[in-house]
Amino acid sequence: MPEAMMALIMETAREDERVRAAALSGSRAAAGDSSADLFSDFDIIYFVENMEQMIQDRGWLEVFGEPLIMQTPDEMNLYREPLGESFAFLMLFQDGNRIDLTLKHASSRYEHWKQDGLTRCLLDKDNPASDFPAPTDIGYKTMEPEEGFFQQCCNEFWWVAVYVVKGWGRREMLYAQAHLNIIRRMLVQMLQWKVVLEKKTSVNFGQEAKYLEKYLGHKNNRELAATYAAGSYDSIWASLQTAMVMFERESASIADKCGFALNEQEGRRVKQYIKEVKRAVE
Repeated sequence: MPEAMMALIMETAREDERVRAAALSGSRAAAGDSSADLFSDFDIIYFVENMEQMIQDRGWLEVFGEPLIMQTPDEMNLYREPLGESFAFLMLFQDGNRIDLTLKHASSRYEHWKQDGLTRCLLDKDNPASDFPAPTDIGYKTMEPEEGFFQQCCNEFWWVAVYVVKGWGRREMLYAQAHLNIIRRMLVQMLQWKVVLEKKTSVNFGQEAKYLEKYLGHKNNRELAATYAAGSYDSIWASLQTAMVMFERESASIADKCGFALNEQEGRRVKQYIKEVKRAVE
């Protein structure tokens, strides 16, 4: 049960002298902003002394249970990044609980709380009277667009659309799909701005904009789903066409609402180019 796991997390932090402070981050830290469910992680930070010792001798992790699978991304070469000031143990247990447990140096905790507002202090052994601010997701919210960012988003969409067509025309499935994913990210950004402007407030859409669907109507969700191509070149072409229609419509609407200049010629030229390529290929 989640309550038992949190109790175990706290007991471990209190009893291990190397752990000087503990914090909760992520969706569980934002009480009331998102409800935990079967898939919610415990995003825990232990601010510790002797971090290298805790990384090398991992017996202390056994108290949390038998892992179904564990990953330590900071020592993997798959997505290589230099070892930094933290080390993460990502653990999914046999009972379905998951802990993303990050170790950070004890001396970094106050700076961390300044930088990441979505952090709830659970324990501070060295400063128990500290009055830390309540967690806030303000740094994770999408705001109204700035014109420069809006223009870059439009340019990226139309520029990369040409690469989707290149992959489609050459029958390079992986290439076409990869670039279709990029233009969809630009479309999703535009849809987030659409919601923010309609609601007249900033919105936290979550990781990978996972909450966006809740704000879009059925028609927009159906259209957005159609931009995900199946494993055929016909579906790639159809997905591209849907993405272009949506992007053109939403970018024009946002430009109008915000008083931005819209480079309509850019989109028209790219669409004309794509039509000519289709005729040439067929």
